[in-house]
Amino acid sequence: MLQHLRETAHLNQRDLAQRAGVSQETVSQLETGKSARPRLETLTKLRDALELGDMRAEDLLDPSPLASDPELAPAAARLITLLKVLPAYRYGTFSKFWTELSRHLGYQDLYPASHLSGHLEAAIGATHSTAEIELAAYTLMFLDPDDAGTLQILTDHSSIGPERQVAYRWCRDVTDAAWVLHRAAMTSYPEQVGQLYGEAGETTDPKRLRELCGSVYDIVRSRAFPRAAMEEQITALRSDPSDEVRHAVAKSGDTEVQRAALDVPAAWPGLSLNPGLTPAVGEQLLDAVLDALTGRHATLAGKTLHNLSERADLPRPLLDRISSTIDRDDYPDIEGGWVTSAVLGIRNTLHDLDHQADDTTPEHQPGLRLVTDEPAPTAWWRRFFARP
Repeated sequence: MLQHLRETAHLNQRDLAQRAGVSQETVSQLETGKSARPRLETLTKLRDALELGDMRAEDLLDPSPLASDPELAPAAARLITLLKVLPAYRYGTFSKFWTELSRHLGYQDLYPASHLSGHLEAAIGATHSTAEIELAAYTLMFLDPDDAGTLQILTDHSSIGPERQVAYRWCRDVTDAAWVLHRAAMTSYPEQVGQLYGEAGETTDPKRLRELCGSVYDIVRSRAFPRAAMEEQITALRSDPSDEVRHAVAKSGDTEVQRAALDVPAAWPGLSLNPGLTPAVGEQLLDAVLDALTGRHATLAGKTLHNLSERADLPRPLLDRISSTIDRDDYPDIEGGWVTSAVLGIRNTLHDLDHQADDTTPEHQPGLRLVTDEPAPTAWWRRFFARP
C-alpha cells in the first residue's frame, strides 16, 4: 500500500523519504517487505508526509489494492488482446479507420489514434505501473458501444467483423474490461486528495493556502498555486516538479507571471490558454515556440502553437503572423501532428474572423471567445457517475 500511495502522489522513494524525515533505505525496505520490525513512528511520519489524514499508519503495510484484486490481471490481458485487433497506427501513414473515427469524435487530428496506440504499446511493454489504467481511460473516452457511428466505422473499416452486431459485442467486451481497471483506479485513490482539492479552491486563509501549495499531490498544488501570491506562483513555475502545476499557474497568472512562464517550456501550453495574455507576451511566446519547433521542446511548442491558432481573441497581426509562418507546404511537422493541427486551426480562426467582419449589423457581431476554454462535451461513460 505504501508503494501504491507513493506512486499515486507522483513521488519517488527519495522524495518521500525527505518529506518524512526518514532514510530512503527505510522506505525501500518497507515497500519490499524486508523490514522485519517497522516502527509505528516511522509509518506515522510516512502517512503524514502523504497527507493521508486519519488513515491508520499500520495500513501502509497492507497489500496494494491494485495488486490484490484478482480481476485486474485478466481484465488488462483481455483489454490488450482485444485492442490489438484494431488497425495498426503509425505516425505519418494514412489509415481510413483512424481518420473516420477521429472525425466522428470531433477531432481535427488523429488524437484518438496516437493516444490509444501509444498507451497500448506502453501497456504491452509494461513501461510504467499505470500504463494499463491509462489505456483503459482512453478506451472509455473513444469507444462507445452505444454510439451508432462508432459501430459503423468499426464494421466498415476494421477487421473486427462484417456485421454491426459483431462490432457491438467487441466494443462491449472492450469497455467492460476497461471499466474493471478504471473502477480499481478510482476506488484506490485516497479520499483525502478530494478533500484537499476542494479546500484548495475554497479556503481564504493565506496560511492554509500556503500549506496546500506544499502538498505532495500535484492535483492539489495545481489548484492552490493559481490562488497564491505572485511570488509563490513564479517560484512554482521555476521549481515545482509537476508540469500540471506549471500549466495551471501559467494559464491564470498576471503579466509578471506570464513573463516568468516564457522561460519555462513546460508552462507554454498553459500560457497559450491564459485569457489575459498580453500582446507583448503573446509575441514573445510565439517567437519562442517557432524557434523550438525543431528542438528538444518541439512537442510542447507544437501544442502551444495549436492553442494559439484557435484563439480568436488574439490580436489580428499575431494571428496573421502564425498563418504566414506555418501555413506553407515546406514547413516541417513534428510527431503528433501538432503543426498540421495548428494550420487547420489558424485557417478556421481567420475564416471566422473574416466572416464576422462581413456582418456589419450588431446582431451579427458576437463577442470573441476563447475557443480552447469552452467546456468539453461530457464523455459518455461519465453518465454512470451522475447523481440522481
